[in-house]
Amino acid sequence: MPEDIRTPEQEPRRISDRRELEPRTRELCTALLERAEAAGIPTILIETVRFTPRQLWLYAQGRTRPGSIVTNAKPGETWHDQGIRRAFDVVLLDAAGKAWWNAPAERWERLGAIGKSLGLTWGGDFKGLRDLGHFQLDRVTLAEAKEIAKVGELRAALSGVSIELAAVTRLLNEAQELASLEDGA
Repeated sequence: MPEDIRTPEQEPRRISDRRELEPRTRELCTALLERAEAAGIPTILIETVRFTPRQLWLYAQGRTRPGSIVTNAKPGETWHDQGIRRAFDVVLLDAAGKAWWNAPAERWERLGAIGKSLGLTWGGDFKGLRDLGHFQLDRVTLAEAKEIAKVGELRAALSGVSIELAAVTRLLNEAQELASLEDGA
């Protein structure tokens, strides 16, 4: 973690837009929420991608900020990371539709089982600091996920270039044809 990054004093914005997740994780997030609803376990998505200031702010809790420790992941070491986008957090809802953090363990276990049936890793199975509302798609290592994300960013950047390259190639071919017609005349 770079030394020049300081913990923000105010809580950085929480992002809960599932469109921010990488495509496969987004599909699984949607499936989890739908299956939970169908099983009578109302759930709401509360966080997807995290940028460095937010992760640093969460990491500082219970260490250099008041409160209980909520994560062991420093910035760049989480599946929520802006470059990876393969984790999301949910919370159960009570009968009034309010966040139910202290719901009975059985309800969290049922939700965790739904996530695991979809191939997600459930934070309730973490050793040490359990994170009942956390799910992640970690079929590769964190380092591999970072490399995959870099390739995806490169593809996105190059997609516009390839279109322009195709247009330039077409123009060059047309210019060559015109030049050969003029040479033959």
